[in-house]
Amino acid sequence: MAEIVCEYDYAAAQREFVRFHDLKVGDKVKILRTSTQGELGWQAGWHPDMNDRVGETLPMRRITPDGIVVIGNGASWKYPFFVLEKIKEKVTSPEIAEGLPTLIKEIKFLSGEISLLRREMKQHLLTFFNTLDRKKEEERNDS
Repeated sequence: MAEIVCEYDYAAAQREFVRFHDLKVGDKVKILRTSTQGELGWQAGWHPDMNDRVGETLPMRRITPDGIVVIGNGASWKYPFFVLEKIKEKVTSPEIAEGLPTLIKEIKFLSGEISLLRREMKQHLLTFFNTLDRKKEEERNDS
């Protein structure tokens, strides 16, 4: 029986993963599981100490063609992209918190303006169609 060989371009797949998830150095990723050398074309080795990081959320240090370097407990390890999940952090910036009341007021104001514009638009449309109906009626009466 012939052996089935699957060519998998790990670097291209990782580039697509990084692009799709908009990963950048400094982003936090969660390490979901272990892997082995050769899985999905990943050629870097899995060190047993990397097992201790599974389940942790850690910052990315570097993106290389053969893995994503993650920092944890003073050590850096190169993980394959397919065992990582980007963690979206909640923004808790004081500037945003301070600006929320003003933003809410502006949204309420704009919401009121939109309602007013809708009413005015509705009135203009009614006037337009009434005028159109009158002109059609006049044309019928003239003929």
